[in-house]
Amino acid sequence: MNIMDSKLYEKLNTIVDFVLLNLLWLLMCLPVITVFPATAALFGVVRKWKMEKEPPVLKTYFALFKENFIQSSLIGFIWTAIGAALYLDFNLVGGNVLLKFLLLIMVSVYTIVSIYLFPVMVHYKNSLLHTIKNSFYLAILKPMNLVMSLVILYCSYLLLISFPISILIIGSTTAYFIYMICFSTFQKAEKINTNVENI
Repeated sequence: MNIMDSKLYEKLNTIVDFVLLNLLWLLMCLPVITVFPATAALFGVVRKWKMEKEPPVLKTYFALFKENFIQSSLIGFIWTAIGAALYLDFNLVGGNVLLKFLLLIMVSVYTIVSIYLFPVMVHYKNSLLHTIKNSFYLAILKPMNLVMSLVILYCSYLLLISFPISILIIGSTTAYFIYMICFSTFQKAEKINTNVENI
C-alpha cells in the first residue's frame, strides 16, 4: 500500500499543518503589536479548512495577515484600551458594591465579545462597529456554545501550564475548536434570518 494514500499519512499531514500554523502565529505575535492581525490570520486559515478547502498554510496565512491587518489592528487597539480601562476601573472602584457589580457586568460582556471577535471578523465582512456588535449578538444566540468555548479556553490554559511543550500546537488547535463551535452559531443565525449585519 502506498503510504502517501494512507490514513496515517493524512493524519500526519494534518498534524504538520496545525504545528506549522501554530508556529506562524507565534512568530507573528512576537512584535506584540501584531498579535491581533496574527490571530485574525490564524482564524482565517482555520475558516478555510472548515469550508473544505486545503490551502497552502504558509501562503494563505500571510495573505490573510495582510488582508486583515488594518481592521484587526484597529479593533486590537480599541479592545486593548477598553480592557485596560475596565481593569483600572475595577481596581480603583474601592468598596462600592454597586459600581463593582456594574463593572462585573461590563467585564462579562467584554469577555463574551472577545471569544467571538476573531471568528466573526474572518467569517463576515463587516465594519469595525458591526464586528463588535455581531460578536455579542452571536455569542448570546447559543449560550451553550459560549459555555463550551469558555471550557475549551480553560482546558487549553491548563494543558499549556501542565505541559509547556504543547505551546507548539495549542494555539492552532484551540482556534480550530473555537471556530467550529462559532460556526454552528453562524449557521443558526443564517437559518433563522437574524439581524446580523452583512451576512
